[in-house]
Amino acid sequence: MQPKPEVTIGIPAYNAGAFLERTIRSALDQTWSSIRIVVSVDHSDDNTAELALAMASKWDLEVRVLPTRIGWVANSNAVLRAATSPYMMILPHDDLLLPTYVAKCVAALQENREAVVACTDLSTFGQAEITVHPMELRGSQIERVERMVRDCFAGVAYRGVIDRARLGHRLIPDIAVDDFAADTLWGARMCVAGEVLRVPEVLYRKLLHGKSAHYQ
Repeated sequence: MQPKPEVTIGIPAYNAGAFLERTIRSALDQTWSSIRIVVSVDHSDDNTAELALAMASKWDLEVRVLPTRIGWVANSNAVLRAATSPYMMILPHDDLLLPTYVAKCVAALQENREAVVACTDLSTFGQAEITVHPMELRGSQIERVERMVRDCFAGVAYRGVIDRARLGHRLIPDIAVDDFAADTLWGARMCVAGEVLRVPEVLYRKLLHGKSAHYQ
């Protein structure tokens, strides 16, 4: 059997002391056997850096601590740049993956070589319980972009597993006002690069809390 291609899980973290350990554990618990975990800690006011470094001393993960605050878009791009594997994903510091998330997303990408990203259905917990079924964008580049604009594409694909060969050197656009909807702009760049796939299972859990960007 050929070895499974590596998947990089990049975790951009900021003031995440209350959440980070369980997020990292969910990445470590993936059934996909070839995982590289990179945690990029933006300059924080709590113990995020110390916690991440302590976990790196126990588990197989890499930690990079930034000396100054750069914001979530730039920090997300930092983990994108850190990836060298065939596949990668961004995992926000307070979200959780169910164990088969990576395996199911990679399988979808391997079955469709026109796709740039695959993501699963998502459910929220914390201050609200919602299930989100991400949009699947297939067809020509024009058809994908037209449907994305018409149907108000949500930012779920920000969390998807990405085929880096199809993505190329694209990064999250750092042009949004106060980073608002940057994940949707990122989704637009991905749908220009290739198809966006939906795995119709709830394998991703998003925490909603008072400091979530959705409430700011």
